[in-house]
Amino acid sequence: MKPMDLDLQFVADALPAFLSEAREQIASIEQLLLQLEDAPDDRELLDALFRCAHTVKGSAGIFGLDAVVAFTHHVESLLDRLRAGALQLTPALSTLLLQCNDQIRALVDAAGQPASGDADDTDGDAARAALVARLQAAGAGRDAPAAPAPQAGDAAAPEAIPDAASPWQIG
Repeated sequence: MKPMDLDLQFVADALPAFLSEAREQIASIEQLLLQLEDAPDDRELLDALFRCAHTVKGSAGIFGLDAVVAFTHHVESLLDRLRAGALQLTPALSTLLLQCNDQIRALVDAAGQPASGDADDTDGDAARAALVARLQAAGAGRDAPAAPAPQAGDAAAPEAIPDAASPWQIG
């Protein structure tokens, strides 16, 4: 076998282990968020929550799962601000993080499905873009819009949702 074939075989063999571990981390994220409802300033719980997200992101990167890495990076950035004490965990923020965890779960589940040449996840992309905008707003200390994720048939595309951290520009 050529080295490239060995690499592809390794990825194919190791992916099920990643999926299993990622699902365990995702379940832990949910449990930690629920525990934090009663102790929002608990540093040990916040650190554990961050480590779970960081583990999913890092492991996904090994497998080239760029959508998981990119989305989880935004979650991780907000969690880092929580750990640093720059933000307080509120019920609204906890709900946002639970919604993000659902999206991470969907991305991980999709990674375990056979690839389809015509896979179109426009609704998922729009939902994630809306969540990213809310994460960025929350991370900047602004109230994140509480609008639900776009539904099937909505015209919102990821590029139609402005970066919450940058001002509008004309031109």
